[in-house]
Amino acid sequence: MVAQSFKDMERLEHLPNDRHFDVGLWKTSDFPRVMVSKWDEFGTLASKNNSMWSFWREWYQGFLDGKPMDWELQRRVALIEDDIWKAGPEAVAEEIERIRDKFTLEQEIAALKDKLAKTVEGFDAPHRGHNQPPELIDDARVMQREFTLIWNDLQDLESEVQKDEPSPKAIRKYALRLWEISQTILKHCGSVGDATIKAAAKTIGAALGTALATEAIAPGTVQSVAKMALDYAMKLGAG
Repeated sequence: MVAQSFKDMERLEHLPNDRHFDVGLWKTSDFPRVMVSKWDEFGTLASKNNSMWSFWREWYQGFLDGKPMDWELQRRVALIEDDIWKAGPEAVAEEIERIRDKFTLEQEIAALKDKLAKTVEGFDAPHRGHNQPPELIDDARVMQREFTLIWNDLQDLESEVQKDEPSPKAIRKYALRLWEISQTILKHCGSVGDATIKAAAKTIGAALGTALATEAIAPGTVQSVAKMALDYAMKLGAG
């Protein structure tokens, strides 16, 4: 096993340091036989529903595949308080689940904000609404208002989630508002028709492209973040 380990390490000698973790483990030598049965046994244990070991199987599998788990998530897990580590694997698993829920929600909020950012920034473009019929401008204004409300609530939700001790009540409030706004968008889309929505999206998105504007108003995306935030608030409240 020692010889196999050294052989595996030799692959890294000519790679820059920041590429070492992109190379999967045991790719130039056989997975040590002594580890195979143990890894399979551990994999079976970790695959059970709600297993306290599932995170660790995913963590090591990432290194085997050369696709490590997100480093920020790993950092947060590594900084779990000593008292929790000493309390045993169940306590650690519960804390990791809490950390992952928060981290995943932060990622989803950031992704939605990224979709919305250019659209929101483009609202004040000087050519917006030129040579457009009044009804189309009205539809664009409806979308603009909903965009702005979503953006503001996302900002507030993100700030709350990032706190050391986020408030379940505040998170629930912002999540419900996002859900309500998404329902308003759905109703508006249903009342004016797909062609009008696309035309209005083109009006508000002229500076950045119709595709991005249309994608950004997709209510399913907003609903997904809202539901995730509601679930997170519920878990915090139960903690």
